Amino acid sequence: MTMRRIDSDEVPARLRRLASSSARRIPPPLLRQAVDALDSDDWLRSKVVEETDDLDPDAPAREHAASALFLLRPPSWEERIAELSERRRHADLAGELARMEEARHDDARTIERLRGELKRLERERDAIESSTAERFGAEIELEARRRLTADRVRAEVERRVEDTIAEKSAVEEALRASEGRLAETRLALERERRKPVEVSTTEALLGIPGSPEAIADTLDRVALAARRKVSTQVEPTVRHAIDDLAVRPDLPEAVTELLRTPRRWLIDGYNVAHLLSGRQPEAMDRLRLEAKLADLLTKAAS
Repeated sequence: MTMRRIDSDEVPARLRRLASSSARRIPPPLLRQAVDALDSDDWLRSKVVEETDDLDPDAPAREHAASALFLLRPPSWEERIAELSERRRHADLAGELARMEEARHDDARTIERLRGELKRLERERDAIESSTAERFGAEIELEARRRLTADRVRAEVERRVEDTIAEKSAVEEALRASEGRLAETRLALERERRKPVEVSTTEALLGIPGSPEAIADTLDRVALAARRKVSTQVEPTVRHAIDDLAVRPDLPEAVTELLRTPRRWLIDGYNVAHLLSGRQPEAMDRLRLEAKLADLLTKAAS
């Protein structure tokens, strides 16, 4: 490098590091310092020109021509350097464009090759699918039907299980409600048993004797009548009487109508529910209902 041939005492202090460097490539910071020093120091520029023999502003190599123009600085040297820079930029762009064009051609060839490979693979796939469909079509259809049947059976089983669970829940709920009502009835009966009631009031409300002895006698008659064997055969005259009722047999009024007929009956508890008025305590309604049933059982046993 020319800077190294200059006497070290004549080299500016800021360029001594560059002059003493033995590296083949100059670091960009040092190169920038050298350019700035040469641009501002005419003496340094002249020393470099003296130590350099091949300075030619018209050299074919643009780098050498630009260096000679920068150091010699003939007329219009800046415009010529700018022109050289522009030509170099154009050359670089042309080279980059050529590389990109070549890469594009390479990509096009690669795409064409991949398309051919894709078509070949698609043909192989179609052949495999056709062969598979012919060999396993029946098995696939049978398996699909089996799965459909299994799904239907599973859905039906799940539905039945859900229905069973719902019915079980409803029965359990009804059982809990019945147990609750039974407990309430027992408590009410216990309260009524412990509560002193006048005979006249009980007789007026229930239509039965109010004394404990009379109630016990009535319950004994109910138990005795329940133990007796009651015939379940409906005589023709009874069937005829049922058919001749003025009301439908499934209505509550049918019980009242049947009580007017002096015959033997099999009583369904649902048809005497109308006797529960709901206006009196439940225990009193129950006693009144038991008294009515006792009367019916007595008539049936007679």
